[in-house]
Amino acid sequence: MMTIQQMRAARAALNLSLEDIAGFTGVEAHKIIASESGGGDLDPQASERIRAFLESRGIVFFERGQADPGIGPGIQWRDQTLDQGTRPENLNSTNDD
Repeated sequence: MMTIQQMRAARAALNLSLEDIAGFTGVEAHKIIASESGGGDLDPQASERIRAFLESRGIVFFERGQADPGIGPGIQWRDQTLDQGTRPENLNSTNDD
């Protein structure tokens, strides 16, 4: 589960505004604003859409204690230099070995 603090940190790391997140994910901006300002949690579907979008931009989310027992939840950049192969949607008969 992504915390509000993780969402805010990931958004800042990617230099995205609340409106950017809303536009890319379809989650209404006022819901994101209310959530970030302590006005309640996002519904699970909205939270998952935002998390999936942020992960697609290279953010990795860590749960409390996942990386180290004494470390809380956080984010990290994914190493973009790794060869991830050919994406399934780009496979065809000429590159399907």
